Amino acid sequence: MFVKTGELKVAEESGIKRFPSLVYFEKGTPSIYEGELSSEEDVLQWLILQKTEDTIESVNRELLEQMIESSHYLVAFFYKPHCRACDVVLEELEHIDDECDIYGIHMVKIQDVPLAKRYGIRTFPALLYFRNGNPLLFDGDLRNEDSVLEWLVDDDNRELQDEIEDVNARMLEKLVEESPLLVVLFYDDDCIECADVLAELEEIDDELDVFGIDFVKVNDQRAFDKWDVHTVPMLAFFRKKEPIFYDGDLMDEGKVLEWLTSDEIFELKDEIEEVNKKMLEKLLNENPYIAVYFCKY
Repeated sequence: MFVKTGELKVAEESGIKRFPSLVYFEKGTPSIYEGELSSEEDVLQWLILQKTEDTIESVNRELLEQMIESSHYLVAFFYKPHCRACDVVLEELEHIDDECDIYGIHMVKIQDVPLAKRYGIRTFPALLYFRNGNPLLFDGDLRNEDSVLEWLVDDDNRELQDEIEDVNARMLEKLVEESPLLVVLFYDDDCIECADVLAELEEIDDELDVFGIDFVKVNDQRAFDKWDVHTVPMLAFFRKKEPIFYDGDLMDEGKVLEWLTSDEIFELKDEIEEVNKKMLEKLLNENPYIAVYFCKY
């Protein structure tokens, strides 16, 4: 479907400041045509490619800045025209674009050398990972798509200091599989109480890190359905993939922290609990009799 408009407000929302401009929308996501509009054959081939192939959206500076503001996790591929190395890397990244979407990571590409320099990029191509607006530069081999994807979904790279990490249902499943100690806050953007609870729990996020407990939040109906969450806010502690739901006052972060680090929660049936230094010190202070097995990995 092909339409034209003189609505400047619509153009501004899509990051358009130069006219005329051509934008292809797929499921509401814009991709800006960077070529010569007077070459109808090139335009047609570009539109067909956008429709038939899984391509990374092309954005300009204005649209990228809007997406940085509105996206939790955004990857920007900076490249230059007539750059063979850029073309090779872009072809590799196209292979993981859909996988990134599944994990809630949006990937775009942009040709803007001055903007790249503002972010400290001196050589092309380059990959910047924006986590709630905070950029992180990839310093590995961009030609290795598996390495790039592993880096993007790695919890250490996604995690932000003094902020509870926001994940989707797919990423939550990955964390449940990999993390021995995981706390999850199920919330909804339309829930006023959720916002208040989140502000309280932000106060104990760093302390939970010290105890070796990962803390994330999720607002995804697929996650609600999978874990039978019918009301929000709801806090769950996953121990070896199994959730234990908190039934106390979520507005009392002290009580929440006490519950999350209690022996009752940490104790596993028929299994020796694995703890870090901070948790071990707490257990030694609270228990008159305790056996500790020290081992190397």
